[in-house]
Amino acid sequence: MCSGNSLLLNYGNWLFLSGWSIGRRALLCCVLLAHAVTAYADLDIQRAWVKLAPPGSSVNAAYMTLANTGNTRMVITQVKADCCSMTMLHRTRQQAGSVTMEHLDELVLPPHSRIELAPGGLHIMLMRMNAPLLLNHQVNLQLVLSDGQEYSLSIPVLREWSDAGDH
Repeated sequence: MCSGNSLLLNYGNWLFLSGWSIGRRALLCCVLLAHAVTAYADLDIQRAWVKLAPPGSSVNAAYMTLANTGNTRMVITQVKADCCSMTMLHRTRQQAGSVTMEHLDELVLPPHSRIELAPGGLHIMLMRMNAPLLLNHQVNLQLVLSDGQEYSLSIPVLREWSDAGDH
């Protein structure tokens, strides 16, 4: 009976020593790498920032423009942040003179679509802060897709997007 390690070694020997030319091995590696890179190349993130909260606030909000430039639907199911222990996707709704926030389980980006996360609309709530966020500090976020891929980004803490200058 083969152990997992010897099975992997045998598979590796079969793949790379069974008559595959160096050219074929290189082509296989390129195809596998291109597939990994392409998955992230389809998600374009612009104008990403975290709004500086008033002193004493225990929540912040992150905003950005997300564009799916690919031919398949992308679904963001989770957001992770290094500045807090809880994040949620939210939509602000105004109805009957009151403003409410609706929790979203996921954010769907159809092929060739763009979604704006902006004050008064869709946003990422950052809750249970580890420490107060300071102006111009960076927050590290990971957007987790339904297929398990994570897209990491570092975004500034600003009073308003206009404070970003040329970012």
